[in-house]
Amino acid sequence: MPCKPDIMYQRIIAILFFLCACCIQSSTAYGQKVNYQQFDNIYLGAEASVVSCFLQDSEGLIWIGSNKHFTYGEINNTRIYCGVIIDNTYLYMGTDNGILIYNYRTDRYEQPETDFPTDVRTMALQGDTLWLGALNGLYTYQLQSRKLTSFDYPWCG
Repeated sequence: MPCKPDIMYQRIIAILFFLCACCIQSSTAYGQKVNYQQFDNIYLGAEASVVSCFLQDSEGLIWIGSNKHFTYGEINNTRIYCGVIIDNTYLYMGTDNGILIYNYRTDRYEQPETDFPTDVRTMALQGDTLWLGALNGLYTYQLQSRKLTSFDYPWCG
């Protein structure tokens, strides 16, 4: 016995409603959850006109090096060119006066046991070796043995 048009129309509406309900439920149950993060504006001051580097530590804190200080670890009137986080504890910063070592777990600066070169402009960590690029040459620093080595090239004088 064929269906009446009214009953057929009601069945189609019911099936479409059921399909829509299934789609909505499955998208909320299996959809991706978005983790929004809030970023606040950081005021570096009028004197800090140049940002040189950004670093993120293991806690998710972002460190910003500028021409006047390092945000969060205040080093006033010191231009920070570069930085490297070591052992999730130390922040090595390249400055005009050499390397500054900041222990951000204890909130204290530590005196380096090595005479680092001045004018450090870039650093890269490769395993236990910290590569230093300074205006007067290329250096490696072994973190475990605390040994600094200079690379002398014949064409550099």
